[in-house]
Amino acid sequence: MTTFVSKDAEAVAKALLEVDRLISRYLAPGPRNPARTISEIVLALDRLEAITAANRIASGYGLHVVK
Repeated sequence: MTTFVSKDAEAVAKALLEVDRLISRYLAPGPRNPARTISEIVLALDRLEAITAANRIASGYGLHVVK
């Protein structure tokens, strides 16, 4: 149970860190290519591993109240 949750969190965090890197690169001084940046962000977020993990987290997979 905990293994899935931590792996899911890791997959989502990895995708978000990639998006953060792409946005930081875009905001840095120098030439910018908005279309390329958006395309790269979509690719980072559209990975099956990240989508599946985010869906499991959102649905509460593996999480339950322990009494």
